[in-house]
Amino acid sequence: MKEWQQVLDKLKKNKNPLYDLYKDGIPEVGKEILFSFPTEEAKQAAQKKWQKLQKQLPPLWQGKRITYTVGVPQSSARERSPDKTNKKNGKSRRSQRIFNPLQALNHTLFSDRPEPALIAAVKAEDNCEALYKELTQKTEYLATETFDVEFIWRVRVGGIRGFRELLLPVFHPVYGVPYVPSSSLKGVLRAWARQHQSKSELERLLGTLDDGVGCVQIFDAFPLAPCLDVDMATPQWTWDNDRVTYQPAPHALLSMLEPTFKIGVAPTSRGTSEDARIVRDWLKEALSLGIGSRVGSGYGRTTKSRSSLPHNIEYAFQLRSQGMYGAVPPTKENRWQGEAEFRPTALRGVLRYWFRAVALSLYSPTQCKDLEGQLFGAIEPQSQEGSLRIAVDWTEDGGDGNNPHLYEGIILLEAKEAKEVKESSRLKLLERLLILATHLGGMGRGSRRSLHWNDPYPGLRGCYWQLEESKLPYKKKDWLAFIQDLKTTFLAIAPPAPNSSPSSQSPGKPKKRYQDVLDSNTRLFLVLCPGLKHPEKVRDWPKEGKQLSVRGEALDLLYSSDKFKGRNQQGRGNENVGGGLKTPSFVTIQSNFPDDEIPYQAVTVFGANQRDRAAFVTELKKLTHIQIL
Repeated sequence: MKEWQQVLDKLKKNKNPLYDLYKDGIPEVGKEILFSFPTEEAKQAAQKKWQKLQKQLPPLWQGKRITYTVGVPQSSARERSPDKTNKKNGKSRRSQRIFNPLQALNHTLFSDRPEPALIAAVKAEDNCEALYKELTQKTEYLATETFDVEFIWRVRVGGIRGFRELLLPVFHPVYGVPYVPSSSLKGVLRAWARQHQSKSELERLLGTLDDGVGCVQIFDAFPLAPCLDVDMATPQWTWDNDRVTYQPAPHALLSMLEPTFKIGVAPTSRGTSEDARIVRDWLKEALSLGIGSRVGSGYGRTTKSRSSLPHNIEYAFQLRSQGMYGAVPPTKENRWQGEAEFRPTALRGVLRYWFRAVALSLYSPTQCKDLEGQLFGAIEPQSQEGSLRIAVDWTEDGGDGNNPHLYEGIILLEAKEAKEVKESSRLKLLERLLILATHLGGMGRGSRRSLHWNDPYPGLRGCYWQLEESKLPYKKKDWLAFIQDLKTTFLAIAPPAPNSSPSSQSPGKPKKRYQDVLDSNTRLFLVLCPGLKHPEKVRDWPKEGKQLSVRGEALDLLYSSDKFKGRNQQGRGNENVGGGLKTPSFVTIQSNFPDDEIPYQAVTVFGANQRDRAAFVTELKKLTHIQIL
């Protein structure tokens, strides 16, 4: 409305406080003026100043009564009459206008699946482009120092519990959009400054409870553009008493995807512009180490991720995959539906899996669970932050129906060290687990198979994962030395508890799978594959991907008979060997290409004492191989 926009422009030009109170209000002028606001808090704040606003209104408006409502602007006096309902279903005919994501969540009914409400919030944020622009301009106007910070992947800051126990990002109480509260920024800054700056300078600039405000204030940070996205957390292996069971449990949630924030600081009455510049530089350093929840799993990392822990190391990697999927996975009808994305959380999940595979062969289940919580973190029986953190900087070359997704970049491993642990044992353990994981399996969908083509469904299958500088050769002594070093590193961190011993951990049976363990019932073979073609040299996956030169000797054997290959949709195959629907394969096969040496496949058979798997092992031994376990 032209008249109202002129009022807002005048208030803004004169820096009138009424502007901030009324800029999100939408007036409708009839016999009265009805102001609609996005939240109850905004309505109440504006309503207190109605007399002052009335003096600013156009002459033809000043004699009208002003009323206030939340969320639903109405176009006429007739529509403001009592609601008419559809007698058939009892629903109101009057449509509601959604202003922001928080309001969308409040107005969307939850069914057994919360995704529709989360999708509604994401769609509502698309209407907030102008609001974000205005909030950015406000930060630039109030702050004396500003900078933009970009995040490489997802961010989850703050939040509340609600909506079926979903952890949501924190929403601004007035604007209803995701943001980073100044308190969160200040918390990250304090944590960084305690390690890098003097206590006196920290307290001078940021203040204390005893001495009051500091010399610099930090403003709430808002995204530059809509960035809300439906996210998915899917724990696959879960502790159930003394067993780790396969129980995929997808949990939909909201996070911010690759956002850019405008950060602003300004001196208080106690400070100077130089103080503001110092805090700005501190904030840049602090945010480069991450912010928000699940930083140890790759969330909240900037494009200039750096280590914040005393022990760290980087590994260059490549991953060719059929794809990773989060909130929108492929379907049986369309395997390429969904949005593929590299998920650092998947890397953390893989390392946890291989941690348990080794630890349960050394410790009792109770000690294994306790050590896992210390290293990787835990939620139950109480929240516990782990001492290991993982970050990934990567680029991707998107795949399609006939070509794999290519992800390559740097994996950053970080570890805190307990006082009782000498040197950097925890970091060394994380390194060894990463090397083990890349040689025996993969990451993401199809992680138990080497990359190949499998007709008719799902077509492209499996993955290939390599570290650029850590490739074990086809030599028994090197592998035995590596496995012994891995176990020694475990024991250096945590010797087995007195009077306890590892229990026999069967990998279970179809549809009732338990954690795989590298114990006495597991067999590990290296199968020589002289003609194996590296995935980067495959030009036509639908044609070449079915050939022995791509599948490799071990995978070709697995697919050679219904006695071994996984059970398909038509009921053919053997779940006791190759797995099936809701049953992860008992066999992992990964192709390895050591530099300047003959390639080979590492084949791990869990629970090899089971009859069908024992038969597969018998056939496997007929190939050129080295047995490690």
